[in-house]
Amino acid sequence: MIAMHAPAMRLSPLALAVIGATACAAFDGPSLPPCVGGTTVSVTPVAQPVFAWTPDCRVDRIVVTNVLAPSLGVAMGQPQWAAATLTAVRGTVAPITYGHAPLGMATTYGPTSLNRRQQYEVLISVRGVVVGNALFFIP
Repeated sequence: MIAMHAPAMRLSPLALAVIGATACAAFDGPSLPPCVGGTTVSVTPVAQPVFAWTPDCRVDRIVVTNVLAPSLGVAMGQPQWAAATLTAVRGTVAPITYGHAPLGMATTYGPTSLNRRQQYEVLISVRGVVVGNALFFIP
């Protein structure tokens, strides 16, 4: 019996670096800048809302909170869901569906069930600075 072996393929360190950079860019998504203040956030108000923003840019955190009545004496609502990018990722792009952290992000809180006729707020941020927000209801 004759054994046949495929020839070994050797890659130079430069080729490995190019392949690694390309793979990271593909995982990291399109080359877009981080969002800055004035980013407009939109919400598709369904049972699992979908969040989008313009212009096309990257965020590294998304938080959804409930909005409480001022009479309750609480300054901020309670988190319902939050997701943040992983350290090796430059941020993520829209759209994002409630409760589903996209590739490159991880859920850091929740998700909890959203209630009908309750008001919520979504906040998107970059490096700890809120760059956009929107209020919404679940019909």
